[in-house]
Amino acid sequence: MLRAALTVALFTALLVLAAAFSKNGYIVGTKIKFPSFSAYFSVPEPPPPVALPTHLPEDFPDETGDAPVELSLADVETDTLARNVVAFPEALDAFFDALHAGTGEIRIAHYGDSQIEGDRITEHLRNGLRRYMGGGAPGFVPFDDLASNSSYERKIVGKWKKHSVFQPADSTRFFGVSGVSYRFDPSQPAAVTFKFFRPFYDRVQLLRGPTAQPCTLAIRSGDSLVATQILKPVSGFVVEPLPVPPSLKEPTFAFSSAVSPELYGLTFDACSGIRVDNFGLRGHSGMGFFKMSTEYLGEQLRKLGHKLIVLQFGGNVVPYDVKDFGWYEKEFYKLVMKFRRAAPDAAILVVGVSDAAHKVDDVWRSYPSVSEIRRAQRSAAERAGAAFWDLYEVMGGENAIVAWVEHRPALAANDYAHFSPYGQKIVGKLMVSALMKAYREYAVRKGYPTDWTPVFRYLPPTYLVPDTPAPILDSIVHDSLSP
Repeated sequence: MLRAALTVALFTALLVLAAAFSKNGYIVGTKIKFPSFSAYFSVPEPPPPVALPTHLPEDFPDETGDAPVELSLADVETDTLARNVVAFPEALDAFFDALHAGTGEIRIAHYGDSQIEGDRITEHLRNGLRRYMGGGAPGFVPFDDLASNSSYERKIVGKWKKHSVFQPADSTRFFGVSGVSYRFDPSQPAAVTFKFFRPFYDRVQLLRGPTAQPCTLAIRSGDSLVATQILKPVSGFVVEPLPVPPSLKEPTFAFSSAVSPELYGLTFDACSGIRVDNFGLRGHSGMGFFKMSTEYLGEQLRKLGHKLIVLQFGGNVVPYDVKDFGWYEKEFYKLVMKFRRAAPDAAILVVGVSDAAHKVDDVWRSYPSVSEIRRAQRSAAERAGAAFWDLYEVMGGENAIVAWVEHRPALAANDYAHFSPYGQKIVGKLMVSALMKAYREYAVRKGYPTDWTPVFRYLPPTYLVPDTPAPILDSIVHDSLSP
């Protein structure tokens, strides 16, 4: 004990001498740097304050249905947050050109990780764009998901297997456009029921892949049978219109077959307007799509009418403790290029990684990797000819997530990574504002009137009353890939 005490006393004395007799903390003639004596008793300084967005886009109702829809583009928000702009906006021209052409079905595919799963952020993007472009129905709905959804509840009957590009053990050429495929156990009843809180849709379609044997689909509403449809054998991707009455609150889809088809999900759409699909996979970096055939992915994006692809990844790379993210830039560039090759007629928007923090000396600070990942994503987007929306900067930059967590009401969750429901709403609205700014720039550059409203092709409901002479019961079989 005495020897230990003497050792500590000697070391302390050396520190005191070093701090007292060396200039700037250095002992003359050596290259050994000692910390100042006061550093051992100092309290870590908190991160500098971050300026939150003080002027957000005008509030508008999130509810769909009977609420009036304002379609004028003349009153695009001009919020004072100057950083809320899209970089490389010319990359969005293909999307805006499609809006001006007004032909076919126009969809937006929003890909991402847990930051958007369960329609987070996407629903506010959808509802915001509805103000300008109509639509507003839920869009793509998966058969199963880890996250709950604010628009509906889901009840599953039977034994279902989910195959995902995110799972290394799942191997198939026929993943759906969301990166997921579902199969049911044919030895027992298999059904999915959706209960919509605010039903608002006119058209329902089933998305499926290879089907080896005929499959019977019974559509029910409570105890009532609405329709029975035979899913015919096919070897590729099929968009199957379903005779579901518009805005049916609790539709049930029951499947029966000796062999399960590759089932991808359903789309619930309005007859006109923009469609915005949520494709979120928890824990995903996006690189899992390398497992998917580019041709098959492209076939689905093209036939569903996706004209804008939004890629919002990066959060699951943040905790990586590496100094050089050059490897990530290369991989992310390959990911953007995969979607560009799959959908050459669509525009791509990369949403930069959002801020995230961890504790350093009991103080929450941004991960050093966030700014590096954001830089890599921006560089990859520019090289690949994609637009870039810098969510990190829009939030406020370094340590912004801390301010978002401490804001009241909280804009981010206590994990200092994900947005709160209120924060999701703000991010969605800011994304809409940035897109509309990009449209105004496009309109001015092209010489188009900035108060123009897109006119969408009207697509009739997929439901026909029972006495209609030509019921929609047959599959629409598009050209397909060979097995």
